[in-house]
Amino acid sequence: MKGQIALSHGRWIASRKLDCSADKAWLLITDTTLWSTWGPSVTSVACRDTFITADSHGQVVTALGLRLPFAITRYDKGKFWSWRIGKFKATGHRVIPLTDYTCRLEFDMPWWAAAYIPVCLVALDRIVSLSE
Repeated sequence: MKGQIALSHGRWIASRKLDCSADKAWLLITDTTLWSTWGPSVTSVACRDTFITADSHGQVVTALGLRLPFAITRYDKGKFWSWRIGKFKATGHRVIPLTDYTCRLEFDMPWWAAAYIPVCLVALDRIVSLSE
């Protein structure tokens, strides 16, 4: 099944079912060394933490060549994290267990960031490949 799009509470949600455990999906999306592998808008990351925590911060270099600071703004271990890039609230990342061996991965973004939906769908496809 390919990615799905929904609008909920003023935020776009791009989601996809993964054939891996929620724990594995969580590791994939919180490992800063993998962000440039699955995130089309990120080419590199500088962060003291390999796996993010509630206090993580650093810099990302975007596909446009911009070097921007980031900070984790919300962190619920194993379930959800969101961040700020520069001065802007960016995507939220949610893992929802379905069974012991499957989960749903969701990226959410503000309603005004609809142009970013295709980027999130590509990221979801790449994460599916990494999870196999």
